[in-house]
Amino acid sequence: SGPPPPPPPMLGGYPPVPPPPPPAGFLPPPASGRLTGSVLNYDHGKGYGFIRSDAVPEGDLYFQKKELPGPLRDRDVLNLKGDSVDFEVIFMNDGKPRAVKVRTCGGGGAGAGERRRDRDRDRSNQPPPPPLDEEAIVAMTEYLEDRGGSMDFGKFASDFKAVKKSQLEEHFQLTAEDGDKGGRWTITLPGLDPPTPQAREAPAHRERSPDTRLGRLAGKVSSWDHAKGFGFIKSDEVTEGDIYFRKAALPPDARGMSRQALVGRIVEFDGLITAEGKPRAEAIALLDREPDEPRREEPLPDLPEDKVQAMVDFLTEQGGHMDYGKFANQFPGTKKTQITQSDQFVLVQESDKPGGRWQITLPGVDPIFAEDGHDEAQKARAPPPPPAALAPCESLWLIGCVKRWDPKKQFGFMIADGADDVFVHRNDLPQEIQGVKNMMGVEMAFELTAGEDGKRKVRTVRPLIQPNGRGGWQLRRA
Repeated sequence: SGPPPPPPPMLGGYPPVPPPPPPAGFLPPPASGRLTGSVLNYDHGKGYGFIRSDAVPEGDLYFQKKELPGPLRDRDVLNLKGDSVDFEVIFMNDGKPRAVKVRTCGGGGAGAGERRRDRDRDRSNQPPPPPLDEEAIVAMTEYLEDRGGSMDFGKFASDFKAVKKSQLEEHFQLTAEDGDKGGRWTITLPGLDPPTPQAREAPAHRERSPDTRLGRLAGKVSSWDHAKGFGFIKSDEVTEGDIYFRKAALPPDARGMSRQALVGRIVEFDGLITAEGKPRAEAIALLDREPDEPRREEPLPDLPEDKVQAMVDFLTEQGGHMDYGKFANQFPGTKKTQITQSDQFVLVQESDKPGGRWQITLPGVDPIFAEDGHDEAQKARAPPPPPAALAPCESLWLIGCVKRWDPKKQFGFMIADGADDVFVHRNDLPQEIQGVKNMMGVEMAFELTAGEDGKRKVRTVRPLIQPNGRGGWQLRRA
């Protein structure tokens, strides 16, 4: 039947390493050797993307721009997201699949742009989605609150299907991670900061600490944004700061109240400290009494003996006295009334001013205030000296733009807030742009100085640039 095939070529005296076998569960490709899927996302500037295919259970397949057909690879602006493709699969040495020889279904990309334009045209002719109803907003708010107030939008959308971003923007914050609108998005409750990149990279399986319940409290509404659906309450019983609340926490007949009608109202609410250490109000009730009318307090239970002992041990470690606010942070949920009911502690107000600071001490220990000269922490709270007046200098620059430029004489004048007719010469510019003929409108940061004649001029200048939409950069103009 013919001679046997020649042995594989030897490299350095060793036979070539065979490619790794496909992992278990991998579906073999059809007779054509090609699989099908759809583009999950694609970044033309970075030159790579991902494909999702039911035939590859290991996850999304990475592909590089060089694997696309020539007509698609060479285009500066390209959106392949959602397009159907067929491709071949190879497995890297680490066992991860990669797509190669990618083609858009139906002719290698020749009709992809037309299909995309048709799809966008169909979308533009559709009416806008209806606004969300109150019940859906409440459900979404409670869902986010249970997850710390912020989460990945893709995971959120998987539980609230058929909801559009345009329907959510009025009620929640939607943020593109790292500023990439074609990448991942985060949805956050209004009034809260989106998570930092470090927080997003934290292990997802980490268990969330339980909230600390503070019981039924009283306070006054300090702010309310009806359009965004959140506000804040001030309460002397909460030392962690103003208490955040959502519209859903208000009684139904109060959710439509204006800012003028709600701010200043006395309320009762269920207080809690979230796992992130932030105070929050739930089950708010509006009271009819006036702000200065005394609140009828229910008697509070005495502190348990083990908690009292823990507090005594903690105060002893601090020298027998400390600021009450810092003490309360160590024992959340403890009311000042419960402290005064115990004979193990003494509460002393630092001044006669209402709402001033308090100290807590052990019996027989004298509080140390700032005027005694012994408490460095109290001294550190003294207000800092007023800052020096700001003015343009070597370290404080202005930003302006070129309002006149003479290409023949190679000089012009800039304008900036607080400084007009600032002389700039071609020799003041960086070498990279000294050959630019038209400098009109170019925005630059510059150090302001004065020439021998006393007139304003630039000393050092740094032009500003921006992306040109074609993978490069251009001067930014006003």
